[in-house]
Amino acid sequence: MKFPVFVLKFLLAFDLFTYASAVRLDVSRNGRENLRLDTSPVLDSHDTHNNDEWSEGGVGKVDSSAGDEYIVDIWPGKHKGFLIDDNEPSYIRWSNIQYGEAPVGELRFSLPVKPWELNENVNEGKDYKICPQHKIGWLEFAQEFGQTYALSTGSIPPKWNYPISPANNYTYPIPPERSSTLNVTEDCLYLDVMVPKKVWDERDQRSFLRPAVIVWIHGGGFVFGHKNQHGSPIGLFQAAESKEEQNVIYVTLNYRLGAFGFLGGDKYLDDGGYANLGLQDQLLALRWVQENIGVFGGDPGRVTVMGQSAGASSILHHITSPSFFRSSRSYFQKAILLSPGFYPQPNLTLEDIKYTKFLEASGKKSMDELIAEPADSPALLNANAELTYNSSYGLFYFGPNIDGLYVTDLPGKLLAKGNFQNGISLLLGYTRNDGVAFTPPWLRSSSDLRGYVKTLFPGTPEETMKFVDDNYPFLSGESEKDKIRHVADFLDDLAIQCNTHYLTNATVKYSRNKFVRVYRYVFNAFPAFHGTDADYIYYPEKPLLGAFPWRPLAQFMQRAIVDFVRYIDPNPEGVKTWEAYTDSVKKVMNFGSPHNPFNFSTAIGPDLLDAAKCEYWQNAPFYPQAQRVDNDIRRGEELVIQTDL
Repeated sequence: MKFPVFVLKFLLAFDLFTYASAVRLDVSRNGRENLRLDTSPVLDSHDTHNNDEWSEGGVGKVDSSAGDEYIVDIWPGKHKGFLIDDNEPSYIRWSNIQYGEAPVGELRFSLPVKPWELNENVNEGKDYKICPQHKIGWLEFAQEFGQTYALSTGSIPPKWNYPISPANNYTYPIPPERSSTLNVTEDCLYLDVMVPKKVWDERDQRSFLRPAVIVWIHGGGFVFGHKNQHGSPIGLFQAAESKEEQNVIYVTLNYRLGAFGFLGGDKYLDDGGYANLGLQDQLLALRWVQENIGVFGGDPGRVTVMGQSAGASSILHHITSPSFFRSSRSYFQKAILLSPGFYPQPNLTLEDIKYTKFLEASGKKSMDELIAEPADSPALLNANAELTYNSSYGLFYFGPNIDGLYVTDLPGKLLAKGNFQNGISLLLGYTRNDGVAFTPPWLRSSSDLRGYVKTLFPGTPEETMKFVDDNYPFLSGESEKDKIRHVADFLDDLAIQCNTHYLTNATVKYSRNKFVRVYRYVFNAFPAFHGTDADYIYYPEKPLLGAFPWRPLAQFMQRAIVDFVRYIDPNPEGVKTWEAYTDSVKKVMNFGSPHNPFNFSTAIGPDLLDAAKCEYWQNAPFYPQAQRVDNDIRRGEELVIQTDL
């Protein structure tokens, strides 16, 4: 099937790069006391409920005095929901429920805690809040190049032959009308809950099987994004209700981003900061779900966490965190990971450099000066914006880093050793052209790729460079598009697609629970860029031209998602076409044909991901062996310190 070029451009304009789309810690730093976060359910001083009530799934209640209004009484106050009935099924939305105290002052760069003070006013969710963030300078270029790449038959215009960099093409600051983001505030630890009206009306009638829960963690390279960026989950609600079966409940959350959520390194930690705070925020939100989702009619024992890109790799980091998988509590039973992407970075020195640059950009000299700044300090917001905006092409300046506490090593290495939560059922996959979004288009040769690898990982040994030469070769006579494809393949393997291989193989190998299942997919439908699969899951909120042939595929995917969430079986209509991935059955679901991007059918096929390449990258061969051993020893010492707390 062929489509006119103007139709393809229209689709791309909507569809391209939607990423533009059990240790308790007593913390004390400059008088900070009694701040704590762990992976067991610790009830705060204002809670009058016991652990038995927590395990039943609710420490809040419905305000029965509210009449027909949808008001729930959950700390730190009452929250009013609003009926959304412009589509069927109608649902109720509670917006901006605070799950964490504003991380400002003494709480800035510290572990998140529950809200401290009672809010006397009813929260109606009118204040739209997102965490401090900024656009990335290279993003507009990547969007333009993506359209060029998708429509190219081989040649690439000369404008893409030259490097694009902060020094030459995009420099902070930029005009406010292009950079401002409304409602940015450090007081951003909020979540939304959406419940189909039928589920809400029947919440007190169910004593056995209560509705399953989806918790969505947004993507955005750990530097931008927010809980509402994908809009309504109406397509999922419609899929769940299509056969008069029980619907699902949907939760979406904010978490700290950029410098506010992902600083790290020895100097930062020595100064009293805590790394990977965005992950810790997510953990606190998941704890909120366990404590409160029963108030909305949901089952805290049937939680599926779902994320795309940075959201999916967040889930990967949770699953491989010792603090998480050694916990006596389960925060989720199933996980859906869409293109779990991040750059594996074991070099702690680079994290020190980021902290130093943030201090310099903010005009501060110490952690004490950083935490002394008022809430929403322009100095701190601008410093974060500058470092984010000036990220090198295809890269995100901040992200998860090894801290010896929550993230003790790269997820791939932990999975290889069996150090992860192996009792979680999985549905995971990637898009065929994930890596194109992050590929510098001027890299067209082996020497170009070698230089790029050394930029990503300074000190890369020659044996690793030879592996790159041998496995991502550039051949004479190739088109410019094919040359760029080799670099994209390298980035696919390194940062996104092999992560699905690591988690799949580890779960199949180490899980002893006969009810744990793994389902794999590959999204091939045009343009199959990073994030395209999420657009289909959020159809019709995300437009796909609204008609055949895109709509049937979107609806198939939505039904597969909700059936997996409810039954650990993504086969719509009970037809067993999508087999679970096992040692003996290494099959994946193809959304769209791998041979024809304009074929929007579904079919089971072999796993074509190159296992040998993935297993090589899983060992993180970015630095000489001696340096890797030193890092492992250092992390082991930190783990001992953690255990002694």
